[in-house]
Amino acid sequence: MAKIDVGKYIEKKGGFNYLSWAWAVDYLRRQDPTATWEIIRFDGKPFMKTECGYFVEVAVTCHGVTLSQVHPVLDNRNKPIEKPNAFQINTSIQRCLAKAIALHGLGLYIYQGEDLPEIEMPSITDSIREKWAQIGGKPDVLERWFGNQVQEGKTITQIEQFLDEKIEEKKGA
Repeated sequence: MAKIDVGKYIEKKGGFNYLSWAWAVDYLRRQDPTATWEIIRFDGKPFMKTECGYFVEVAVTCHGVTLSQVHPVLDNRNKPIEKPNAFQINTSIQRCLAKAIALHGLGLYIYQGEDLPEIEMPSITDSIREKWAQIGGKPDVLERWFGNQVQEGKTITQIEQFLDEKIEEKKGA
């Protein structure tokens, strides 16, 4: 399932990318109608309380392979919730389910780099937007492409130079 492009199903919440758990479950079941998942219980509860916060765990079995994901109970800014309510725990379980499905490949690339420290993301300049349009780049792809360039360590100047080269190539074609 790792080869599947789930880009059009990605939702953005609080600056983070998510794959809808409902879409992930639907696609999982299409790939393996016998796929199952289990919410792991801790003393009968669907969450575990520790000194450093609350956690949930979901195990997904696909094509006979079971993989589990542990997920902290977080708010919409991905910060731990000190005293979560039932809705917040349920939301965390659904996020955990989507990530457990991703362990089987579906949308796994969404979470790459998630464990890295937060860095200040430069903004896309008007100049970059204009150059992107000149080379025929799709507007809905620009943000992801730009983010990848920044993650690779490219500066705004380097990105603009790259786009300038592409514009020149297009003129010469």
